[in-house]
Amino acid sequence: MNTFKKIYCRVFQTVFKVALPILPYREPEIMHSVGESVLLMKDKGAKSVLVVTDASIRKLGLTKDLEEGLKEAGIRCTVYDEVVPNPTIDNVESAVKLFKENRCQAIFALGGGSAMDCAKGMWLFCSTKERLPRGSMNLGSSMSLTSSIVILLSKFIFDY
Repeated sequence: MNTFKKIYCRVFQTVFKVALPILPYREPEIMHSVGESVLLMKDKGAKSVLVVTDASIRKLGLTKDLEEGLKEAGIRCTVYDEVVPNPTIDNVESAVKLFKENRCQAIFALGGGSAMDCAKGMWLFCSTKERLPRGSMNLGSSMSLTSSIVILLSKFIFDY
């Protein structure tokens, strides 16, 4: 490796090592039930949510409590259950299309890493408003099968 590049890398690492303790970080909110997640979305003002999952999770009935909770809270729920392992850009774009057609304001991903990757890809696609490069959407998630994530978008991107 070039000597100047080594020096640059060491300086870069040192600067971040010094800066990390003083950078502002948000603590993640850990939800212990579907009900808490629904309340969070209601508190944030979401009126329509897209649930991103795969067909087997939905077939097993694991989205039922979430769908019912959203309905009881007065939040419209649309389910995208066509996530495939290692979601492709086409997979993400079809989810974004459903998101926009239903005027959704939040994404709730339920399932394993592929559902998380698809939801993160949707967020990336919606926030950049540019076409993503072709290929798969492995965004580095290592979630377990029962993981879930809530991404709220409406206040930043969509002005319905």
